[in-house]
This record gives sequence, C-alpha cells and structure tokens, in this order.
Amino acid sequence: MTRSDAEQRMSVRASGRRSICDALLGAALLAAAGCASGRHDLPSPRIRDEAALQTEAKTTHSAEPFYQMALLRAGQGQTEPALAALKASLDRDPAYAPSLTLLAKLLHDSGRSAEGVHYFESKKLDTLPDAVRLNVALLYADVGNTLKARKLLQGTAQGTCADAANANLAYLDLVDDQNATAAQRLEKNLGAYADNPEIVNNVALARLRAGDVETGARLLRELTEKHPEFAPAQLNLALVLRNYLFDEDGATRAQAHFDAIGAPHIGDPAWHDFLEPGHEDAAPPLPAVPEASAAPKPSSTKGQR
Repeated sequence: MTRSDAEQRMSVRASGRRSICDALLGAALLAAAGCASGRHDLPSPRIRDEAALQTEAKTTHSAEPFYQMALLRAGQGQTEPALAALKASLDRDPAYAPSLTLLAKLLHDSGRSAEGVHYFESKKLDTLPDAVRLNVALLYADVGNTLKARKLLQGTAQGTCADAANANLAYLDLVDDQNATAAQRLEKNLGAYADNPEIVNNVALARLRAGDVETGARLLRELTEKHPEFAPAQLNLALVLRNYLFDEDGATRAQAHFDAIGAPHIGDPAWHDFLEPGHEDAAPPLPAVPEASAAPKPSSTKGQR
C-alpha cells in the first residue's frame, strides 16, 4: 500500500461532521515498543556505536545486535535501515519478541498496516508477548478488522501493557459505536498520559467524532507543536484542515511536515526484501547487504467489522 493509498483510505469520505473521525482511525491507537510509542519513546539503544554493534553481530549468533541497530536507526528516523536490521535480526531468530514488536510498530507508524497484517498472519499471535500482540492489534485495527484487534487487545488488557490495551479498547468502542462513554474514558486517560502523543491524538479524534471540531482541531494543533515528529498527528491535522476547516495553506504545511518526517517508501529495497511473500521463519545465511527483491504481492487480508 503506497502513501497515497493510505491517504485515500483515511481521507474524509463525506461532508458530515461525524465522518471525519471514521476516516482518521488509521492514526488513532496507542502503539508499543515496550508498551509506549512514538520515536521519542523507543527504548534507548544499548550501544550507540553502530560499528561496535556490527562487530558484536559477527562474533555471536544472537538476534540482539541487529535489534539494537534497528533501535539506533529508528531513533534517528531512518526507517529503511531499521527495517533492514530487523530483517537480519529475525533471520537469526524469527521469534525474537523485541524485533517483532519494533517491526509491527514501524509498519503501523509508516502507514503500511496491510502489509504488516499479511506478514503477521503466519504467526501464532496468542503465544507472543503482550507488547507484540498490542502492536499487531493496531495493524488489524488500521485495516478495519476491529474484531481481531479487539480479541488481541483483550488478551493483553490484564498484562504488562494493560494501560495501553485498555486505552485502545476504549477507542475501538467509540469507533464501533458500542459504548457512548468511550470519549469520556479516553479523556480520563489523558490525565495520566498528558505527555503521551498517542493518547492526546486519541482524545482529539474522539472529540471530532462527537462533533466538537474546535476542541479536536485545537488538540491536534497543540500536539503537532509539542511533538512535531509524531507523524499521525501531522497527517490528521492536514486532513482536518483540508477537508473540514477548508484551510488549504495550513493543510499543505502539515502535509509537507508529514512527508518530511521520513516514513519509508514502498520502493525501498529493505521494505521489499522484508515483506517478500516467500519470507519464511527459517534462518538462511545472513546477507552482507540486504538486496532488493520483487515487489510483494498485494495482501489478501481484508478488515472486517
């Protein structure tokens, strides 16, 4: 799915005031790397010297050095090299939970949730740690399969990622029109997570869904000023400004900021290589340099309500 495809899926599909919230679901939920999200919340790399990590990778068969390289690159906004490092890590250990968690997060944050669902469909998700399942739930929610997303979140709602899981379940309640108090429950989370951009983003979308455009737009503006590198808020603000407030100049600036943040392009070699449909949970010889391969076939996974 290209960025334009993601934008088309997220774009406002009707002029009614409630339609915009359904359109913005793709950027709504709280992700985890650990159990937090956003580039600023990524775990700190154990070593910030990539040369040292490369040396370590040559002297051990562990997946850890490549995971640390992925953290280092992702923290610098270099998603393509981060994906290449994750591929190397999972080639060594296909079940390595930290790498799976970070992979799901990067796929979600960069708008490639459909490809992410396709990749994780082969996994036994119920056996994975909470942080992995929480992030994979976001991929399913992003493509519209809220039933699968809800099942995964319910399985993590009592574990180590309970706060994030319950915040996401509250938003799914709102999206699925199953709970009229979901917006209030999300705002209660705001008190505990006032500095968490994902929660603020959720509240903004909840207010928009409730028809409170002024508050929703204000929260998105404040969020993009405080966390300019949080891509979902930049894209959401662009959509609100363009399709709802008819501020084309402001929307263009927000869109340009989103484009400049550095999400990977579908043509990136590491992206093609990682999501190759034939990629299996085996441990093939580690390539010295990730090579481009044929573009992945379109995912057949379709979200269901």
